[in-house]
Amino acid sequence: MKRKPLIATAIGLTSVLALAAVTYPVWADDSTGAKAPFVDKEFEGALRKHFQKRFFNFIDATDTQREQITALLDERMEVCRPQREKLKNEAIQLSEMMAGDASDEQVRNKLHELRDMRDKLMDERMTTALKVRNMLKPEQRKEVSDKIVALISGNGRTRMLR
Repeated sequence: MKRKPLIATAIGLTSVLALAAVTYPVWADDSTGAKAPFVDKEFEGALRKHFQKRFFNFIDATDTQREQITALLDERMEVCRPQREKLKNEAIQLSEMMAGDASDEQVRNKLHELRDMRDKLMDERMTTALKVRNMLKPEQRKEVSDKIVALISGNGRTRMLR
C-alpha cells in the first residue's frame, strides 16, 4: 500500500518535468534566457517612445528640447549598452556560482564586481540626467522636481508623468 503514493508521486514529478521541458523556452530554444540577445530592439523602441512622449507632454517641451533630449538619450543608450550587457552576463555568472561549487569568497568578490559595475551605470545615468536638466527651463525643472518629491513621499495619487 505504501508503494502507491510513491509511484503516484514519481509519475506526477515525471509528468511535471516532461511538461516543463516541452514548454520552457530556454530548454527548447536558444533565443531566450542567458544566450538571448540583450534586448528586443522593437520593444525597447516602443517603450522608450511611450515614456518620452509622456515626459515631453508633462514638461510641455519645445520642438528643440524634444530633438535635443531624444538625440542625447539615443546616444547615451548606445554608449551604455555594452555596460548593461556585461552587467547582465555577470549577474548570470553570479547566479551560476551560487548554484555551483564556488566558495563564499568567490561569490562575494563577484557580487562586489557587480556592485561596481552598477555604480558606474548609475554615474552614467546621473550624467545624462544632468545634461537633460541643463536643457530644461527653470519652470520645467520645478514641475519635474515636484512630481518626484510627491512620488518619493508616497503620494500615490500623483504620477510622475501624465
